Amino acid sequence: RPKCAPACWTETATLFINGKQAKRTFVKNTLDEGEGETPVQIWNENLNGVKHQIYLHKQGGATMDYNFIVPKGMYFMLGDNRDGSDDSRFWGFAPEKDLVGKAEFIWLSWDTKNHNIRWHRLGTALFN
Repeated sequence: RPKCAPACWTETATLFINGKQAKRTFVKNTLDEGEGETPVQIWNENLNGVKHQIYLHKQGGATMDYNFIVPKGMYFMLGDNRDGSDDSRFWGFAPEKDLVGKAEFIWLSWDTKNHNIRWHRLGTALFN
């Protein structure tokens, strides 16, 4: 287990919160159309009883460990594509006062290779 602040993940995209590893199970290998048909692995991850899927690039993605202490009253937003999301690693923490609800569906999905919207993903439910 790495030494880490209250929130961190390693270059193998293993997430730790308060020193405890988030549980995850392998789902399948597939291609990420938004990353130019890049081979990815899909995993189910469980964060304190909240289950969701994450994408991990099979050839490796993030090449460094991240280690964060999230200030009181702020939230760290972590994208589903651990190797390629523009999330709090890119734009910083989100103030609690700015949170207004719970994400229930995909609002926008951007194709980084072709620089356009992936219309077929809009409106997809995030939870079954």
